Amino acid sequence: MRFMTAPVRQSLSAAFGEPDGPSMDPHEELSVTESRDFVVDQLNIMMLQEKAYSVSFRDLEIYFKRAHVHPATVAANSNTIAFPSPAREPLSCIDCLSGRKKMCEWAYEVVDYFEYDREVVTVAFNFVDRYTLEVLKNGDEVLDRDLFQTICITSLYIAMKLQGPIYVMEQSQQTMAAIVSIRTFVQISRGLVTVESLEEMEVKMSSCLKYRLSPPTSGLFTAYLILFLAPDNARQVNPFLNFEPLLEEEMVNIFEVARYQTELSTFDARLTMTCQPSCVSAAAILNAMTYLRSRAGGVSIPENLLDAFQSIMLQILPDADGDTLNKARDVLETICPSESLDRWSGFTVHAMEKTSDDRENKLRNEESLTLSPYSVDTRHFHEI
Repeated sequence: MRFMTAPVRQSLSAAFGEPDGPSMDPHEELSVTESRDFVVDQLNIMMLQEKAYSVSFRDLEIYFKRAHVHPATVAANSNTIAFPSPAREPLSCIDCLSGRKKMCEWAYEVVDYFEYDREVVTVAFNFVDRYTLEVLKNGDEVLDRDLFQTICITSLYIAMKLQGPIYVMEQSQQTMAAIVSIRTFVQISRGLVTVESLEEMEVKMSSCLKYRLSPPTSGLFTAYLILFLAPDNARQVNPFLNFEPLLEEEMVNIFEVARYQTELSTFDARLTMTCQPSCVSAAAILNAMTYLRSRAGGVSIPENLLDAFQSIMLQILPDADGDTLNKARDVLETICPSESLDRWSGFTVHAMEKTSDDRENKLRNEESLTLSPYSVDTRHFHEI
């Protein structure tokens, strides 16, 4: 499974009473107790991290008012905050919503093309949200289309550089995917940025974000929280819980559907700005179980398992309550309805079939660039 470290995989195997199998690294061998302790410690650290990256209510008011996005989410009794008088026209509500979705789609295509982990996009849009908030708070720049695209491109560049490429299997050998250069980003931006402007924006954004560039993601939380679907792990939280264990393949299906939803959650600022990643992850797992129960020939999930898992999430996630979790589930259902999941081909998101050797060469080729589906200018903001 992606996003799962060796101790997490071992804990998952132990939860099903299956042998861990041979380890590639003898130092990674952990007992069942040590594996569970690792998961708990890791979750505690990640929840502390997400608190450090959270946005205050006052900043949320500024973000949603000045960006003209979802005004109903702003308190009715708060003071009106007006846009500064810009020389350029600021983004409208429609621009913010459709533009963000288009840039998210573009970012996922880029990381798939270069075989980077898709969690990189979630990290990148954490940068986008936080820097956009600073732009709106300060009021010395106008959040127009060009600036928003530049922020998105720079954020993805920083995230890909920090997270690094993943290892891929080619001809039964593990090799590292190609490292994407700054010049490649300039090329796929279709003239929106230059090497100099991208470097300048990278420094500016990193400084503005106080170099806090490693946020926990909802996808990573999913890899840990899903372990509480195993009865032994659940009873560590509440010893009175009692439900039948799932088969490992059923757990994998739940994980894949939940992960897919966490990837799509990046499309909507209501989730990324107002919900903690752990809450989005818990909502995605609950939605995944609900969907798979209703699917013809799907996973046989007992009703008491959904209730048990929700009660566990409310116990271990400090910022989650019933209303917050349900609202997150509703937004995820809007972004990723059951009909969309029905059309989804299998429980794995397929990357584009490209070999790592020719990626950079293809993008340097002028004809390839003209036909490239990764053009920000011609594909993603041409009509808005």
